Amino acid sequence: MRTELKEIIEEYRKGGLPLSDEETENIEKFCYRKMEMAKVENREEYLPLLFKDMVKEHFVRMAVNATTMLRMMEREAESNVHGVQTITLSPKVS
Repeated sequence: MRTELKEIIEEYRKGGLPLSDEETENIEKFCYRKMEMAKVENREEYLPLLFKDMVKEHFVRMAVNATTMLRMMEREAESNVHGVQTITLSPKVS
């Protein structure tokens, strides 16, 4: 991994954002794939900018997924009354 990317990772980690080595490797691979698909010519210059943006996108995605999971758990808890699972029946379609 390039020094510039390591510095970006350290900035995020110092800021308290948990970013594993595996996540950063996956993000870096995705950046290269994205630049390939977009036919970016000056990849060395563009990579740090894209990487920083993709890390932000990664955390937004994690937050959205966590929020969705919490909402699903809340709905499940609401439908479970006194230990009995309730279901919503859809109207009969003829």
